[in-house]
Order: sequence, then C-alpha cells, then structure tokens
Amino acid sequence: MSVLFSLLQKIRSGRKVLGLGLMSGTSADGTDLALVEFSKKSGPKFLFAKTYPFSPRLRKKILALQQARQISPEEWILTSQFLGEFWVGEIRKFLRVAKRVRPDFIASHGQTVRHISVFQNLLGRSLRGSGQWGEADILAKRLNTIVVSDFRAGDVALGGSGAPLMPFVHKHLFSSPEGVRAVLNIGGIANLTFLGRKGFWATDTGPGNCWADYLARKFYGLSQDPGGKMALRGKISPAFFAALKKNSFFARPFPKSTGKEDFSVVWLERALRGFRSLPREDVLASVEAVTAWGVAEAVRKNAKEDLEELYLCGGGAKNLFFLKQLQNLLRDVSFYPADRLGWPADFLEAAGFAIFGWWCLQGDKIGSASVTGAKRKGVLGKISQV
Repeated sequence: MSVLFSLLQKIRSGRKVLGLGLMSGTSADGTDLALVEFSKKSGPKFLFAKTYPFSPRLRKKILALQQARQISPEEWILTSQFLGEFWVGEIRKFLRVAKRVRPDFIASHGQTVRHISVFQNLLGRSLRGSGQWGEADILAKRLNTIVVSDFRAGDVALGGSGAPLMPFVHKHLFSSPEGVRAVLNIGGIANLTFLGRKGFWATDTGPGNCWADYLARKFYGLSQDPGGKMALRGKISPAFFAALKKNSFFARPFPKSTGKEDFSVVWLERALRGFRSLPREDVLASVEAVTAWGVAEAVRKNAKEDLEELYLCGGGAKNLFFLKQLQNLLRDVSFYPADRLGWPADFLEAAGFAIFGWWCLQGDKIGSASVTGAKRKGVLGKISQV
C-alpha cells in the first residue's frame, strides 16, 4: 500500500493528521516551519513553530537571483535542487526540537523567484505565472513523507494571478459575523484580506519590507530597519513620495498581485536619482510611507463597509513607523497584532500553507475572483510521493 493511499485513508477515517508548513518569504530572510494538527471533526490546531534564518551568503545569493534580469537554466535548476536539499536538513533539525519523528505530510510554499502577475505575450499566447524554488520531490524522497507544493500554479490555471493565497486562510480562521475586520500581512510584499459582513476580498497592496530592507542594508549594513526606528527619525519627502507612487503597480485594477518584479532595487534606484541629497532617514521614511499608503488606498477603493479592526502579521507587523502611518490614514480603525486572533502572527503563513496542504489532500476547492481573479474554484497544490 502506498504512503499516499495510507494517508488518504487516515484522513477519511477522521484520525488526527500532523502537517508541517514550510514558508520562505519574498524577503528571503529564513525558513519558517510550523506544525499544525488536523482532523475532520475539529478545526486546525497550531502546535509548534520555529524560524531558521538563512546565512548571509545564502540570503545574498537568493536576493541577487530575484533581482537578476536573466537566470541561466542551469542556475535555476541547481538553486531549486540546493534549497530542496537544504530544507531537508532544516526540517530534520526542527523535528528534533519539536520532538517528533515526522509529520504525515509537508506543505511547502518554497522560495518565490519570479511572479509574473501581468499577462505577457509568448508565441502569440497571453500568459502569466509564478515560479518557486525548492524541489518538492527531494523533500518527499529524503524525508519519506508526502509533500504538497506549488500552490500558485493551480490558481493561475484557473484564470487567477496565483497570489495572494493567504486570504483564504484568513477567511477560514478569522471571519466573524460580529464585525468588519481585515488582516494585513507585511512581508516583502504587503497583502490585505478584508472580512466584511457582506463581502470578502483581498489584494496585494504594494511593497512591504522589500525596499526598506534594501535601504537598511545599503545605508546602515543592517538586514532591516529595526522596528522602523530609522524611518521614525526622518521626514517624508513629498516629492520623492510622489515619485514612488508612480510605480505602474498602483495604476492596475484590483484585485492584483505583485512581487519584486514591480518593486525591484533597479526601479527604486532609478526613482532615487533625482533625490540623492535627501537625508537617509528621509529616504526610508518616504519609502516606508508608500507601504501604508498602498494599504489605505486598497481600503478606500474597495471597501463597501467601514473597516473596524485591522490585525497585523508578517515581519513588518513590528515596524512602528508602518503602524503610525496606518493610524494616520485609517483613523477610525482599531489596530491589533494577529496573535490576538489565536494564531501566532510570526508563523501565520507557514501554518497557513499547512492548511493549504490539508485542503489539497482532502480535495477541497479554493478560489475567488475577488482575491486572485480566478474564474472558478479548484484544488490547489501538487503531490510528491515518497
């Protein structure tokens, strides 16, 4: 009997199933791993999670390839193979700390390298897609565990842009008939989930930490602007802020998704050319202000109900400059860390992909035109056997 068949029987019988979610975000700062328990009789239960930071050398390599105009086929293949092997070691370390032999399945989002959200022409066809590194079959074969991966591809096949996907998890976990709330995830890219009494929609809103992280490395030799401290020392430059808002992403209709293809270092440096005399802190303040402005614009243009509560998660949730700007722009909204909803904000995405793995194995159909533009729902994820 195959391992996959045994797992599907276990799921059908209603027994508890242990899933491990793996996430490496656009910022490429490390691997988030989260254990989640599932059963047909109760909702998902968060058990344990841990982050394993990338070495400076590995992070530098990934960031450089993300920004590269061209990547050779050999480098694409070998980098994906490398991350698969690398994550085998990280998962083994994690399971020892968690005191587990192995999960029933692993759900891997992988490491995004390209996200083509706008249709492009190839040989007469209009196409888009998304590419992630981290060979799933290596995880499955080395760890003797079923692996579910490549979730974005299914959404693209259904007519969507492939992202954002976390809003479906937010809706599943956090919808409430008692109020109008939203969940804002500030990773490398920021995305917003609106959970209203009358409707559900979501979208990427613009840059999250990606530009600020780059400037922190460039100006201060830091991996990030810690807590928004540097931006808080600066002043927003109206002229530079206006130049940043000219990024083509902001002119596209909602819902939409994006990545470093839109918010690249090259684009930022080009925008900076006329503002070299600005103090470093003013540059950071202006760049980080765009993140908050993008969120407020999404609410202004899409919300049919007054937003009451906004819950923050992701690496940027602890950035006090972001919070200050959001409070100025969304004055009647109460702000909270997503932990208040019962799930750890730092590991919500990793746990969320464990939930996506569970949905795939159950055959649950996911999708919404109001989130990714998908024309219909479908099962998302590809299964790698041992």
